[in-house]
Amino acid sequence: MDKLSPEILSLILAYVFADAVPVLRRHGLATVSRKWQALVEQRAFSGITIWLNDKGLSGFADAFRSPRRRTLLRRLVVCFNLPTDGKSRRRQDKNNAALTTTLTSLYTYLSTWEPTGRTLDVSLFCDSRGNIPSRRNLTLTQATLPPVPCITSLNIRARKGRSLHPASICTLAAHLPNLQSLTLHVKTPTPSRPELRRTMRTALADGLSTLTLPSLRHLELIESPTPDIHAHSFPCANLCDPADGTDPLNTALRRFSQRTPLTSLTLTDIMISPDLFTGGSDATAPWPTLHVFAIEASALAPSGAWYWTGDPSASRASTPPEDDDDDDGGGGDDDYRYMFPPPLEDDPDDRNSEPESNFAADAVRNGYEPSDEWRDTPDDAALTPLLVAMARAAQRMPNLRAGSLYLEHELEFRAGCTEIAISCAAAGERFARSWDSEDDGVDGVKSGVRRCKVWVDAKYPWAVPEEVREAWREWLGETGMFETGYFRDLHDSESVTGYIWW
Repeated sequence: MDKLSPEILSLILAYVFADAVPVLRRHGLATVSRKWQALVEQRAFSGITIWLNDKGLSGFADAFRSPRRRTLLRRLVVCFNLPTDGKSRRRQDKNNAALTTTLTSLYTYLSTWEPTGRTLDVSLFCDSRGNIPSRRNLTLTQATLPPVPCITSLNIRARKGRSLHPASICTLAAHLPNLQSLTLHVKTPTPSRPELRRTMRTALADGLSTLTLPSLRHLELIESPTPDIHAHSFPCANLCDPADGTDPLNTALRRFSQRTPLTSLTLTDIMISPDLFTGGSDATAPWPTLHVFAIEASALAPSGAWYWTGDPSASRASTPPEDDDDDDGGGGDDDYRYMFPPPLEDDPDDRNSEPESNFAADAVRNGYEPSDEWRDTPDDAALTPLLVAMARAAQRMPNLRAGSLYLEHELEFRAGCTEIAISCAAAGERFARSWDSEDDGVDGVKSGVRRCKVWVDAKYPWAVPEEVREAWREWLGETGMFETGYFRDLHDSESVTGYIWW
């Protein structure tokens, strides 16, 4: 078998490493010869998943004792099994201590690996016993972490009740001097807990403000949101700084993306404000290295204001949910269990524990029920400053290839949503994201001019304010092309487009 051609060897390896082939059959090939051992290990050790406990870490260290095997590893998925369900503060403290000890051990071990010039992507997430998550975030307690130069990509995933605190996330990233890509998943507290929401946003903002990553090229922030607010008169808390009215997180993201050599920035499900694009004494600072940005934002601003308005008398209201124990999914507590995690249980050892949760009542306290949907019209007063700031920011991105902003507003009782999107592209470039029925074809790319397109909802049409057009005209220049169109209808394969040439 050692005399087989590289083409045949490639076919054999592709077959044995297919998902349908048992793992044990793959490992048997490694015993054929030294050559086959090297070929199999090249595939087998390129991606590894470990359960991060004493046994899992020692087994991982034994398997990668050889420097040659370390050079093969490209993807490492780290799963941490929490020792308790975390339903009381005492149990959560135990989880925090275990997580701190184990992650410190992992960082200490990986710090001994020499950088090879090749990429090593690490993904981290936590699991725990039971099905019902708590509201607590996991926190590193007095962690002393060494620098780990071999890691080039970090993806920290989030699950309800098993998510790292934003400060701990930034602590982990801060000790990776060669980090090139960073993906952060952050859980958002429910609207009924405004102080906690404000504290969490400030913690992430503070972490980004002190984070120094000289090699970072790609940043992705995924803010896992709470369920949509269907009670449109629900009083949403103002999460901005009371001193100056700015949002700390949007401001920190802007400044971090400007002082870090990012080439791509992706923000998903965030609460966006003009502070992401401008503000303060450095309002005109540039993004010298940014090539692409893609933003998906919620219908709410950090100030508590909506990007949609309407006629309150035209609402489509529903009755509040009944607090019953039916098993048919029609109003019982189980419907809200995963949307609104329970607080810590009443633990005899925890004097500060919170009372038992009423999930249906939580839905009301968080604006999810009863539905009162009357905001279906984009609000010019709220959207214009945001879209103008985006256009002016594009002018301060000398290497920009493409950018996009998408805002979605769910309307549960109207069987859909209303949405707005805007994409821009440099001459000869595709849109970062397109909402046409077909791919952003070659016509726009071949046009050789800068382009900007705005998509609106055909059911809830919206005219782009003139101030927004004027701001984008400055970026487009004399030959640029401005387009407006409708989002593709589910029953119509064509999108309606209008063209405006400057």
